[in-house]
Amino acid sequence: MKKVYFLFIFLLLFSFCRASAAEERLGPGIYGGNNPAFGQLNEDITPDFPQITIFPAEPEEGDELYVVVECFVDEYKSENEVERVSLFYSVNEEREFKEINLKRTRDSKIMWWGSIPAQKRGTTIDFYLSAEDSVGNKAIEVPPLVRSFPPEDEDLFLIISDGDDTLKVYPDDLNITDIYAGFDEDNLYLKVKVKGKFSSSYRGKFAYVYGVGVVCPDVRTDPVRWNHEMSSAQFLGYLPLMNKIGFFRNMEGIMEEPKGKIKSKKEGGTLYLSCQRDLISSKENVLGGMKIFAATALANIQKIGSLLSADLENVEEMEAALPEPVDGTNYILVYPRGHRIEVGRGKLK
Repeated sequence: MKKVYFLFIFLLLFSFCRASAAEERLGPGIYGGNNPAFGQLNEDITPDFPQITIFPAEPEEGDELYVVVECFVDEYKSENEVERVSLFYSVNEEREFKEINLKRTRDSKIMWWGSIPAQKRGTTIDFYLSAEDSVGNKAIEVPPLVRSFPPEDEDLFLIISDGDDTLKVYPDDLNITDIYAGFDEDNLYLKVKVKGKFSSSYRGKFAYVYGVGVVCPDVRTDPVRWNHEMSSAQFLGYLPLMNKIGFFRNMEGIMEEPKGKIKSKKEGGTLYLSCQRDLISSKENVLGGMKIFAATALANIQKIGSLLSADLENVEEMEAALPEPVDGTNYILVYPRGHRIEVGRGKLK
């Protein structure tokens, strides 16, 4: 059974990396028309904000706090453009954040600015940033606030909202609608919500497979090149048929279940995941961020048997067992950080 489980997850990952072949094979497919999810999974370049300036650096009572952000999509890798940059702030450690829409500066397409209202002396201001481009890919800062597993809702931040997905290539609750993320010093936490509940199979022929991919550029790969990094992604794969969560490293290793390093808990249509950050990112992660996306698939149960006895390097056998429909979310560049300033004292972290 363990071999079957690993194989299901492998098929999910293999289908992502051979999207063009699968798209040709799908034809009208189960739901009609070619599968547009593959095109979305190839739109993997996100916005980024490499420079954030705060002034005054040590605000006093009565001072507005101005934030200037350099934010762009790399024009050499994508034709998409940044459409919105937002700042979310709270005071005195409240967990409800107010949103401020930043404005472009008049003399630059990549510089954005906004201001946080003046506060009284001794007030603590927490804020984080979010940016979105023309296809829905995002960059977001997620302050590390998680204190338990499963994490409390107030410790998590919505990073992917796919509820109005127009792809319509998924049956029933195979569609992932929302993903929330959080951190503590050692772990990444995810809350994954689906349309209905996590199901085991569809019409008795297909097994549901859910996957969350995480790309962390570091010195072992290429810290400069984000472009088409899916082949170096780490995956958390969930197979409801066996109620199992597994970890797949870099598309080159084998599926594993590192003892104590990954956790999962399912409650109806919500799946909670945690993964130790040292599994998905080395200390040499010079950019500090991680790119997260999710995708779903239906593995054809009737074709699994023949593949179990086949050589996994047999491409034709693999393609024959590729999942039929696939749904993919946008890509989200997540930075595990926030910003804190105390009026009268300056930046605290």
